[in-house]
Amino acid sequence: MADNKIPLISIIVPVYNTEKYLQRCLDSVVNQTFKNIEIIIVNDASQGNCREIVEEYLKKDNRIKYIEHNENKGTYETRFSGFELSSGKYITFIDSDDYFDLDAMKLAYGKAIKTKVDILEFSNLLIISDKKFEKDLLFNKPPNKILNGNILEMFLKNGYSFRICCKIIKRNILNLAIKDCIRNKKYLYTEDLYLCLILLYYCKSYYFFNKPLYFYDFQVSKLDNYNKLRKRVVDTSDIFYNVCDFLKNKNIYDKYINNFLQIVYFIFSFIFDYKNKDSNLQNDFNYYLNLLGPIFINKNYFSKNILPYLNLEGSFKLKNIEKYKTIGFLYFKMNGGGIERVISHLSFLFSKNGYKIVVFTYEEPNENDYELPEGTVRVKLSKDLNKCFNIWKEAIEKYNLDIIIHSAMYEEDVGYSPLFFKYLGLKSVLFLHSIFSESIYVNDIERFLHKDNFYTLYDSLVCLSETDALFWKSMNLKNVSYIPNPMPDNINNKKLSELNKKNIIWIGRLEEFQKRPFLALEIVSKVIKVIPEAKFFILGEGDEITTNKLKNKIKKLKIEDCCKLLGKQKDIYKYLLQSSVHIITSTYEGYPMNLLEAKSCGVPTIMFDLPYLEITKNNLGIVKIKNENIEEFSKELIKLLNDYEYRKKLSEEAINSLDFYSNYNIMEAWEKVFYSRDSKEPKNKNEINNIITELTHSINYIYKQYTKFSNEGVNEQLMPYLFSVIIDSKYTTIRIFGIKISLKNNKYYDKPIVITLSSILRNIFSIKIDKKYAMLKLLFIKIVFKKELSIFNEKADDYDKL
Repeated sequence: MADNKIPLISIIVPVYNTEKYLQRCLDSVVNQTFKNIEIIIVNDASQGNCREIVEEYLKKDNRIKYIEHNENKGTYETRFSGFELSSGKYITFIDSDDYFDLDAMKLAYGKAIKTKVDILEFSNLLIISDKKFEKDLLFNKPPNKILNGNILEMFLKNGYSFRICCKIIKRNILNLAIKDCIRNKKYLYTEDLYLCLILLYYCKSYYFFNKPLYFYDFQVSKLDNYNKLRKRVVDTSDIFYNVCDFLKNKNIYDKYINNFLQIVYFIFSFIFDYKNKDSNLQNDFNYYLNLLGPIFINKNYFSKNILPYLNLEGSFKLKNIEKYKTIGFLYFKMNGGGIERVISHLSFLFSKNGYKIVVFTYEEPNENDYELPEGTVRVKLSKDLNKCFNIWKEAIEKYNLDIIIHSAMYEEDVGYSPLFFKYLGLKSVLFLHSIFSESIYVNDIERFLHKDNFYTLYDSLVCLSETDALFWKSMNLKNVSYIPNPMPDNINNKKLSELNKKNIIWIGRLEEFQKRPFLALEIVSKVIKVIPEAKFFILGEGDEITTNKLKNKIKKLKIEDCCKLLGKQKDIYKYLLQSSVHIITSTYEGYPMNLLEAKSCGVPTIMFDLPYLEITKNNLGIVKIKNENIEEFSKELIKLLNDYEYRKKLSEEAINSLDFYSNYNIMEAWEKVFYSRDSKEPKNKNEINNIITELTHSINYIYKQYTKFSNEGVNEQLMPYLFSVIIDSKYTTIRIFGIKISLKNNKYYDKPIVITLSSILRNIFSIKIDKKYAMLKLLFIKIVFKKELSIFNEKADDYDKL
């Protein structure tokens, strides 16, 4: 190339301690079939003989420009140094441990001229253990066509790659982007994201050339020690805040922040995949929380990839409080359901015992809220995490908050609220109002598998059954207590139903999948055919769609004359006292207060058997229906309505069964939690069976929903957790739920093949095999078999790890 001729392409090669790969890289550059190039090599203060390798090339090729940094500045600044020295009409970057196809510049430049785009990207091959993979493992590929318009938005919303290599870029576009970049930063990792995002903002046309011209050596980039991991986290978080500033300066922050966050979550998930369980990250929780800030911690990646490896004990110092005075309650609202009612009852109980009450919700107070003690402070939270964090900080100081009780099960804020509390030194209690399997019923399998990681962030857990408490203890969670809900003040009103009317009552939230009022209508319709004078009261509220569907169902069943939708009623006793039978049709429950209220009025209850419920274990005043048998349910309901003496007997049992709850010292139990005194251990005798029964029931339920609605989404999510196939060098192992079958292979496989990715039982079920024994673990139960079968006589294996 003549000295006075402007090169068409400048190839910039940052070099730092890559002597093992440098010759391979430079050979691919100087031997390009496209000759009108300049080569800018920037040595970022490398150790070893990188300089000597470059000097050999300088002797042979006058297209090379070479500079050295006196000190290591990182890849980010090194690329800028190369750009400042360049003069080409197009710019491309290559890392010195990677290499080009020899026709890369010829083909890429030809396409760029033909398409007239600002940026042309070409595909790459991943080199892993000397094997080439055509598929991009980490990001989606753009379509193989010219993109015009808002290129940044296309990349953010479609998950395309933000790498800076594998592109040739018009000089003027890169120059605009670099002017907006923060300078003098020693970024070693994730620097591509920052520069490329700003570059795409200025880019108006883009073309993806689907031909692999760049070879990316994946092995070299592996995060093989903790210092690299920590540096990558530091760089990525700093870049995140710089990008946020850029988006704000361009007035596009609100438009794109959520899309950008998804990329950041992915990067952090990918980073932490490489860490070792023994790394110093266990001692760095406070450091990372400060570094990453509240904005990062509302996604499952945090629970899956970071929390399991953190030692939380000693990471934070709680307030040193001798006597708690102010108690906070956190829930998303204070109207509409049983949880809100329980918060109301507890707040009055605590207030009577001298505590000040602060209630935090995400909704504004309104006239439909449950009553709270006089003097209760209400605080509205924001769903913007940064604002929410500041509200908590201000409220804790302003109201001298000592402890917070978070009523939740799978609400999103379980993923970040306890981190706020820990950071601010506030003791937190997670109050679980349902059964451990609820997230299976609502088809949130991911949450079920990882929510124990979220729950470790709380200082204590309070459950509504001994079964639930035992389950969470088996997940190695500490300070788990069983405390029943408080009895409402008016529950002992001494008024009892006369049981002389054939009235049936159902109380609950009007929703289809847990409370199942539609199922109640099916049951009652069968009863009406036998007892036409029977009446059916439905108390509760729901959304407009569900309510209208119920009305249509009533018409379809032709039971309008005997069925009344009464909506939400503050005084449910008025209707209980007119009823002779109370029915519950729920799939699952945590602590049905309506059952206690029915018992207090002497109204017997028919319900499906939920064996883990504390208030049903004594079987007093209740008829339990096994296996969700609707025919059996309706028969028992007819029998009870037709037999006054039977109703009277169950009524007396129901009233007598309340003695335990009336005498239970709820305040004492909660204060044990406040002051972290040892709680009563759950009884193990029958709870193990209850856990297994409930797991089976919840899985069967969600599977029936799949078969009923032919919902492919349910199938795709659920079935991998119930089924897996592992093929190793000698055996194919098929696991179907808890059953494991091993078959000898005819074909040899040099590496294990895993078909399906997870199991619903990963946290609670495993099989481990060594030379002498096979150990089956189910929750806290361990069963050890001495191996006699031929399938166990091979090399020790641990399929659970696969």
